[in-house]
Amino acid sequence: MTDSVQSGPWRSNFKIDGVAGAPVKLHQIASKTFILQSDIRYDGETGLEGKIEAATLEDIRSMQKGTETDLASVPGPLRWFLGTYGRHTPAVLIHDRLIPTPEELQGKMTDQYADRYLRFMAKDVGVLWLKRWIMWAGVAVRTRWMGAWNRKLSLVLWFVAAGLGMFTFARATADWDVGWMSLAILWMFVSAGLWGGQYGAGVIAGIAAPWLLPPTVLAIAGYVVYLVLEFVSGQVLKALGKQEVRGTGSYRAEGF
Repeated sequence: MTDSVQSGPWRSNFKIDGVAGAPVKLHQIASKTFILQSDIRYDGETGLEGKIEAATLEDIRSMQKGTETDLASVPGPLRWFLGTYGRHTPAVLIHDRLIPTPEELQGKMTDQYADRYLRFMAKDVGVLWLKRWIMWAGVAVRTRWMGAWNRKLSLVLWFVAAGLGMFTFARATADWDVGWMSLAILWMFVSAGLWGGQYGAGVIAGIAAPWLLPPTVLAIAGYVVYLVLEFVSGQVLKALGKQEVRGTGSYRAEGF
């Protein structure tokens, strides 16, 4: 079918079961696990043209029904900013298939390329510039942390450098010291060099961290309070002989 009418919240470069913009069908089999019930194909710009072989490029455009997925792996404290599903759903489904690199694509595709691909797919479904670049930075953090020891070390060093830069900027702002404020901003661009080929993601992470962290820390604090209250209420119910039976799976994992 080649129906051009969109019935899903994404643009026509995504075809679901051959229909442009059609709904994605998912079957939930566990608290955070789904089975894809649709075939997905993306025909838009990938950002990998000329970087990988044509056959590999064709392969990564599709995701077949029957594939298991957990949708977007967004930590609970950050879901105020980005949900596990939304207009980005078909993009993150294809990205999920490519992370880690499947056996049939070993030596042809890399996690770094998959992360770049996600940014281009996110643009296609209408995710605005800053959010999709923050999405790219987020998945790039995961990629670097799951990589070789030198990538882990560079990420740890960046976190230290970024923390130093944010502290310096905050102190300089309080004193309205323009010189140190400028130096702190410059430091953000310098420290992003620790991200290597994902330099742009490092810059965006440095820009986003100061305003993403405070509400995220508050979300974590709020969830800790909830856990304490849940524990206390559970003990009270247990003492009264009215203990509730938990569902399968970890409720903490569902929250975080």
